[in-house]
Amino acid sequence: MVWLWLLLFAGLVITELLLGEMTALMLACGALAATTTAAIGLSWPWQAASFGVFSLLMVLFLRPVLRKLIESPRHAAGAEGFLGQNGEVIEAISAHGRGRIKIYGEIWNASCYEALDVGQFVTIAAIRDNCFEVVPRHALHTNDVRFTELESQTFEGEHT
Repeated sequence: MVWLWLLLFAGLVITELLLGEMTALMLACGALAATTTAAIGLSWPWQAASFGVFSLLMVLFLRPVLRKLIESPRHAAGAEGFLGQNGEVIEAISAHGRGRIKIYGEIWNASCYEALDVGQFVTIAAIRDNCFEVVPRHALHTNDVRFTELESQTFEGEHT
């Protein structure tokens, strides 16, 4: 009976490799439990019971943990997903003019109320006319009235 359980285990592992859904993996763990039960000489009802109980426990407790570890966090799609994120100036931005920033390896047009040099870090506060409106990092969390509105816009929908 040990060979039967090992054959079931191998089949479930191959199924898991093809599907990648983790249910077959949990059942394969149950097959290993049944293999152990068969190896110590217990009868087939005990083997089937250990297979069922162990598989159920894996699905209920281990699968959710593995899902959280594997799945990436969800972010807003498109440019809106960048609101509140930080970037770096790669082409100087003149006061009330445009330049370019780099964020997550992508290059975007950006504008700012003040001049920014290459290498400065910014936070994306809004999106207007296919251009990110950015705030210099040093300006955030100051008591300057000019930044209050932009700061509240920046952190209302911030993704962590």
